[in-house]
Amino acid sequence: GRKATGDGRRDRKPIVTALFLTTVPDGEKEHDSEVYQALGYSRLFFNDPAGAKEYFAKSLELDPSNRKARFELSLLK
Repeated sequence: GRKATGDGRRDRKPIVTALFLTTVPDGEKEHDSEVYQALGYSRLFFNDPAGAKEYFAKSLELDPSNRKARFELSLLK
């Protein structure tokens, strides 16, 4: 078996979950930006380009570095 070394802290690995985003600076905005981007894709799926533009624009407002939302928005203009 595995031999214990001290208190075991060195053997621990970080667990990354969706909650991790909230501990990163601006993580909440980035997460919200991705949600609006997904909503934009859903509007495209349901043939609502006006709604998609609105959601992609909101995504860019929250995270101006979101290249996917910027690309999709450029195709809809």
